[in-house]
Amino acid sequence: MDVFKDLQFKIEKYIKKFYLGLLIKGVILFLCIGVFYALFWGFIEYLFWLPKYARFLVFSSILFVEGYLFLQFVISPILKYTRIKKGMGYEQAAELIGAYFPEVEDKLLNAVQLQRQGDAELILENIKQKTAEFNSISFERAIKIRNSFKYLTYVLAPLLILVPFYLFGEQRPLKASFSRVINFQGNYTPPPPFVINIENDSLTAVQGENFALKVKATGRTIPDDLYIKYDNKQHRFKNIENSVFEYVFTDVAQDISFQIFSDRTSIKQNLLKALPAPKVKDATIVLDYPKYTNLESNTITSLSNVSVPEGTKIIWNILANNTDSVAISFGIKKDYFVNRSNKFYYSKQFFNNAKYEVSTTNQYLKEYETVNLSVKVLKDGPPGIDVESERANELDQELFFFGYLDDDYGVSELQVVYYPIGLQKQTKTVSAIPFDPKSLTFSYRFPGNTALVEDTTYEIYFEVFDGYPFSEPNSSRSQVFTYRSKTKSEIESQQVKEQYESLLNIEQSQSNSKDIEKELEHILKKQRQQNTLEFNDRRMLKEIIEKQAEQDQLIREFNQRTAQLLKKTDIRPIPPAQKELFERVRELNKKIDDDQKALDELKSLADKINKEDFVKKLNSIVNQRRLKQRSVQQMLELTKRYYIKQKIQQIKNRLQGLSSEQQEAHDTSELHEAREKQNEINRKFNDLSNEMESMLETNSSLSKPMELPDFSDKSESIKKDLEQAIKALSKTNNNNENSSSEAKVPQRKAYQKMQNMADQISQGLSIGSGKFIQEDIEMLRQILDNLILFSFEQESLIKSFSTNQHTSIKRSTNLVKQKTLRTHFEHIDDSLFVISLRQPSISQDINTDIQDVFINIDRTLDLYSDSNFSQAISAQRYALTASNNLADLLSDILGSMEMQLSQGQGEGDMQLPDIIISQQELQQKAEGMSSGNNDNLKGKEEEGSEGGRGNESKARNKGEDGLYDSEEHSEAIMQLYKQQQKLRMALESLLKAKGIKTKGNNVLRAIADIERHLINEGASARVISQMRTLKYKLLKFEKALNNQGQAERRQSSPNVDVYESNYKKSKRKEIENRLQMKEYLRRENLPLTPEYKKRVFDYFKKNYDKSN
Repeated sequence: MDVFKDLQFKIEKYIKKFYLGLLIKGVILFLCIGVFYALFWGFIEYLFWLPKYARFLVFSSILFVEGYLFLQFVISPILKYTRIKKGMGYEQAAELIGAYFPEVEDKLLNAVQLQRQGDAELILENIKQKTAEFNSISFERAIKIRNSFKYLTYVLAPLLILVPFYLFGEQRPLKASFSRVINFQGNYTPPPPFVINIENDSLTAVQGENFALKVKATGRTIPDDLYIKYDNKQHRFKNIENSVFEYVFTDVAQDISFQIFSDRTSIKQNLLKALPAPKVKDATIVLDYPKYTNLESNTITSLSNVSVPEGTKIIWNILANNTDSVAISFGIKKDYFVNRSNKFYYSKQFFNNAKYEVSTTNQYLKEYETVNLSVKVLKDGPPGIDVESERANELDQELFFFGYLDDDYGVSELQVVYYPIGLQKQTKTVSAIPFDPKSLTFSYRFPGNTALVEDTTYEIYFEVFDGYPFSEPNSSRSQVFTYRSKTKSEIESQQVKEQYESLLNIEQSQSNSKDIEKELEHILKKQRQQNTLEFNDRRMLKEIIEKQAEQDQLIREFNQRTAQLLKKTDIRPIPPAQKELFERVRELNKKIDDDQKALDELKSLADKINKEDFVKKLNSIVNQRRLKQRSVQQMLELTKRYYIKQKIQQIKNRLQGLSSEQQEAHDTSELHEAREKQNEINRKFNDLSNEMESMLETNSSLSKPMELPDFSDKSESIKKDLEQAIKALSKTNNNNENSSSEAKVPQRKAYQKMQNMADQISQGLSIGSGKFIQEDIEMLRQILDNLILFSFEQESLIKSFSTNQHTSIKRSTNLVKQKTLRTHFEHIDDSLFVISLRQPSISQDINTDIQDVFINIDRTLDLYSDSNFSQAISAQRYALTASNNLADLLSDILGSMEMQLSQGQGEGDMQLPDIIISQQELQQKAEGMSSGNNDNLKGKEEEGSEGGRGNESKARNKGEDGLYDSEEHSEAIMQLYKQQQKLRMALESLLKAKGIKTKGNNVLRAIADIERHLINEGASARVISQMRTLKYKLLKFEKALNNQGQAERRQSSPNVDVYESNYKKSKRKEIENRLQMKEYLRRENLPLTPEYKKRVFDYFKKNYDKSN
């Protein structure tokens, strides 16, 4: 068994260490629980001041609990450690050790149990073997003493309770509580629960005012309520803070004796003393305004800050009680009111801002009631003006202004000042601009009727004056605006440019139009196969309507610009071709409105169940869209042609202007000035050359380009001359005269070539125009022949259908013929479309008839396929009627074009200046023929006198001035007669187009007389004299027409003018409304005094500064 003693010794050491840890833990718990328990009863006694028997029970309970805890946590572990008291056995220790060490498990327990079985050798050997296994293991490691110290944290609980008492010095009440528990036989009385202290510095109140009495309760407990008693009445305090109470004596009139108490305590009587106060009972401020303000005196019934005009006299009237004096202080300067039976008066006139204070005083209260006030003196500043401007568009030459005026005492005058920029000495003024005197708003249009110099930039500003009577009125100026008075050519160029840009936008939108048409056809095809309109189809229809509205708006804007461009033409009255183009604009606008109404109807039908009406309406819209698309294409092509013609005319005019400028530069002797002019001419010609190239590119984009001369070689030649001129002028040699003379030659060549180029452009345009008309006449005549042939074949086919409708073979043959006829009509339609792109006279009615033919032929084919013969024949007759109507319209157009050509229009639209020039050329020819004939006659007379008489007699038979009778000369006279007759016909056509044929009858009669004398007398002196007189009459007639043209330009054609007038009025109204809504929302001044006006101004200025 000696083997087991080592094992037993190790187990004993484990058990001792186990109870040592348990003893440490017990001491800690004893201290924690014991102290906490004692503190618990100490607090109970502290709070409730227990009586004797209760304190005895508490003392006994503490002794019992503390003793029990000491036995359990301290004495018991010590006894077991010393083995005085039986503790843990070897088997229990073996179990705990095996549980802690995994390698031991139950081996130790088995060894202990084997030891009990005896001293058998086998058992001893087994124990020895197991003991050897435990030699390397120290069982004491299973006990960790430091784990017992973790219970020290429980000691913190009572310490945390005790620390605040000792930290804040409040441990005495707790010690006293334990002392009373230990000395439980003594008698103890609790102290009072609280003490009431008055917090006010003094108990004095001002008569007529409220007095707030504040008290504070301090002690162990704070009362829930405090009461005050005076005048035999009890009142309750208001608890405003923890332990602070307040009671307000209202309107203290005399001394008050009071007492404060609660349900547990009270304090002695106190006295609140009332003092009389110097108070203002009533006060008024009289504002006596100066005369220039036209304001009546104003009375303010209180002491307050005031804002007054400069020079206002202020009178203070104060009624005060219990007051000995009233003082007014302006900074360090102090003055007193005049006292008249407690009524105080003071007055002062103000020219500058001032701050002051008014105070009242009596024997008890010095400067008791003090009021700080100020006087704001409003200087008569300049009036205010704010102006906004806007221009409708680049084509509109007017600048719209809208402005707002502001002044304290009214505005006397508004004027506009303008001058060329940099030339203030040439300042001009438009006075008495009207404005609204109530809202102080105005609107103005510049230049209006003001005459300005072309190609000059002006500076413009508005100036406003107020009614200040001294020295001179104050005035203010608006910001400066700039306005450039454009030249006539610049305006025309801008107009054409704007129109061309709009035209390009329309062309770009045509792809969208085709997409819309495809989508509509898709919906139509789908609806013919379905019974209902699906959601996707409704959505697609809605998108189509929105796209169509956008495209229609674009076309409307294009039409507006086209109408505006037509209005700006200088030719009066408007030529027929131009009128026809405007009518196309008007018809297209009407067509757009009709299409929009149809789409709206289609949208409403889409929401209904009636499929038949929806399909019918959709089919009609598809057909209308095709017609409108055709009209738009025609309109675009015609407008593009018109644009090219206008551009050519502008180029010609600018070339003529440049030629004149070049001639002026040629005649300029001063070298520096000549060089500057030449540089400007070179720049302008380069720009003009680029515009010519651009115009030729645009012409090439036409379906059939106009035949325009190619001036690229001449343009390059002119550029070379211009370059030579500028090089010669730029030479820096000392001989300026040589440089100037060297430049004269290329300058002279340049202006001659420019003039020649302008003449050739005019002639080329006239010749090209006549050639195009002739080609269109031939083409239209061929189309008319084919259309008549189509009508005869269609009529024959109707008869065939009527007689053979029951025979299937004949019916099939007739259907093939009908399709063939439709193909033939497609060729007619294509040819007509080509002409319509060049001729505005191909109107909307013709397009309608073409569409009717196609619709009825397609309807015929569908009806015959369904064996609906009677309705099919009816549709054929409708198609025949439409083709006959089309033929009738084309016949009228053909006749009109032939008449136009026969009246000389084929040579170009000859205007009065062209007629005058041609007449002058005829006069020169006649003079040349007359002088040549006189020379021949003189030679004949010198040959001999014998035949003189016969020759003279023969000459007299031919004419008084002896024209030479020869076949060549007669042919020349006949050509002269034809040219004179042609000029007369051109003048008749021009007068007829202008509607003033009666005014030119005397000129026409003069030309007819010349024609008659040409036939009878040849180029006689009388004929030449008549031609000179005719030239004078033509010039005089041209002047009269120009004067009439100015008036007609203002009156214009009814259709064009009404359209343009309505457009400009609506645009002007739109701009004025936008400018008004932009800044000025009010229309009447608020009836505010200057003081409140100032406050409003300061408020908005403050917010404006914050926002910026």
